[in-house]
Amino acid sequence: MRRLSELLDAGHVALDVAAENVSGVLKTLVELLVTHDQIPPAVGRDLLAALLERERQGGTCVGHGVAVPHAYLAQIQSPAMVLARLSHPIGGSERGGDHPVDLVFLLTGPQSAQLAHVQVIARIVRLLHDESWLAALRRAKSAEEVLEAVRAVEKRHV
Repeated sequence: MRRLSELLDAGHVALDVAAENVSGVLKTLVELLVTHDQIPPAVGRDLLAALLERERQGGTCVGHGVAVPHAYLAQIQSPAMVLARLSHPIGGSERGGDHPVDLVFLLTGPQSAQLAHVQVIARIVRLLHDESWLAALRRAKSAEEVLEAVRAVEKRHV
C-alpha cells in the first residue's frame, strides 16, 4: 500500500482555498493538477466532469470535516493526490446532507489505480482518529508543514 507521503508533494498542496461549494473546490483542485503539468487541460475537463458525477452519486465526506473525492480516467497516466485546506468549511455535498468540510484529499489516476486508492482512502479514514494530525493540517502555514504533518502521522501509525 502506498503511503500518503508518496502520493503528495508540495506542488499538490493548496492552503486556504476559497470556494463556495463542492464544484468550486473540485474545479480549483483540477486546475492545480493542470497547472503543474500532471494532466493536460482537456483531461482536466473530463476529470472535473467525472468528479462532479461521482459527487452526484453520493458525497465523499468521510467524517471529521474531511472529504475524499475521487475519479479515474484512462487518459491519466499516473496516480495523483491533491490536498486542499479550505479557507472556510463548506457543505460536504451539493445536496447539503453531509457535515461541513475544510480538508479535501482528491485522488485520481488511471483505472488501474482504483484498487490502490481504496486502500489510500481506508488509510485516510483510519488516520482521522489522530486529532493531532488533523490539528496540524488545519494550522499549517505552508505546504512543507502539511507534508511534515503527513510524514509524522505515518511514522506514528503506518
